[in-house]
Amino acid sequence: MSDRNSNLDHHAKATGKAKPPPGPRLEPLKPTQDTDHDHTSSLTQANEDLRREIEQRHRAQSALEKERHLLNALMDNLPHAIYFKDTQSRFVRINQAMARCYGFADPSEAIGKTDADIFSEEHAQQALADEQDIMRTGQPPAQQRGKGKPGPMAG
Repeated sequence: MSDRNSNLDHHAKATGKAKPPPGPRLEPLKPTQDTDHDHTSSLTQANEDLRREIEQRHRAQSALEKERHLLNALMDNLPHAIYFKDTQSRFVRINQAMARCYGFADPSEAIGKTDADIFSEEHAQQALADEQDIMRTGQPPAQQRGKGKPGPMAG
């Protein structure tokens, strides 16, 4: 056994306590009523903040579900062809009317397709050019500007 260990053992036997390690001596934090009260207050405030955040999220989720329900009702029931595309001009969603109009048994069959998969090459190229123009400018295609309402979808 080394001298250091025997000194520690001798100190422990003589005092009944282990010798503290070398270095600065740190005193344990002794809780007081003030620190207990401060800690309890901060935990209470944190719990209240979390409760409010959870309530806000529930309200937002409920509003989102309501909006989704309304969108689905429109998509399922309007007689007009409605679609959404991504930035690569692929269909991400079409409604029932468009699916029927273009021979899809279910709207999900159009997901990922482009106009080139459905229409003539001439129509598909014009539609792609129009969509790129809309994304670039934020304006409707030139042939639609100034008209009261958009024309029917060509097929």
